[in-house]
Amino acid sequence: MRFEVLTILQKFCEQQFVGKDKSPTELALHQYFLVESLVALSLVFVLLIIATVLRTPIMIEYCLTFLLLGGSLSFIATRIFTKVEHHILLQQLLTIGIVTFYTAAMGGLLSSGGIIFLGSAPVLKTLVFKNLKKMISVYSLFIACIIFLIVFDDQFEGKNLLTSTQNKFYFGLNLMAITSYIFLFAGYAQHMFTKLEHQEALRQKEINKAKNRLYTNITHEFRTPLSVILAVADSLKEQKDETLQAKANTLTRNGRNLLQLIDNLLDLNKLESGNLRLSSSHGNIIPILKDTFQLQEYAAKQKKLRFLFKAQRQSCLMDFDVQKIRTIVTNLVS
Repeated sequence: MRFEVLTILQKFCEQQFVGKDKSPTELALHQYFLVESLVALSLVFVLLIIATVLRTPIMIEYCLTFLLLGGSLSFIATRIFTKVEHHILLQQLLTIGIVTFYTAAMGGLLSSGGIIFLGSAPVLKTLVFKNLKKMISVYSLFIACIIFLIVFDDQFEGKNLLTSTQNKFYFGLNLMAITSYIFLFAGYAQHMFTKLEHQEALRQKEINKAKNRLYTNITHEFRTPLSVILAVADSLKEQKDETLQAKANTLTRNGRNLLQLIDNLLDLNKLESGNLRLSSSHGNIIPILKDTFQLQEYAAKQKKLRFLFKAQRQSCLMDFDVQKIRTIVTNLVS
């Protein structure tokens, strides 16, 4: 039943913001603000009915002030302020102010029917901010009001506005009301934050997919200019100049190595998406290792490094993935 009521209220709030340019977080906070306001005003309205039936003038005045002043200012705040945090902050300050005023008007903390419990609601509501400064500010204000009520308790008049029986009754009623409020909105806040986290996870997933698509497309585009370079290198091999042929062979080997690196980038993309597969084959791994080492010879000569490949034997039969072995060895050598 609790969540059915919340669902109805949430749908109502969503209708209030259809077509408005708000982030998911802003929209969720606006929904929370409206739902919390409607439920709080409903609880006060119920208290007004009870106070009317029991003919308790000061409690009737308190409820009417809360409904008229609190309700109207909350509505105006939604039209004036652009940020929902300001709406909530104004409502919190107003609630603490009304509760403190009428607690003093009824003679203090012990003779006001426990309406001070309602003042703890704004403190609890600051949890939705996830802003330590605002939380401490509202909490400090509430504590300051309680200290004020305690210190000046003897100077407050109106201690007889509620009879002893009425004071106990309203004390229990307000305690049950704030307990219900905490229980109700603890569940709603948990639901709201869980929904936001789920939406953020979906958004990040879509962003990652877009990045992967862009990454894959750019990587594929590298192949075209490389293919042209390799074609030019192959044409240079036909020249009679041995030095030019040697450089063309080096250019070809490194061009193919760069193509292999592009394939490795694509493999990395597949690895992140969980689609990478091994292409295992059985054969002699020595020629593969030697060829991979030779691809680095030109770079070694440029750096004046002595670069030699030595194997204790010419044949080593085993199962391996040629491309993965080339990648591993290239990364180790370079």
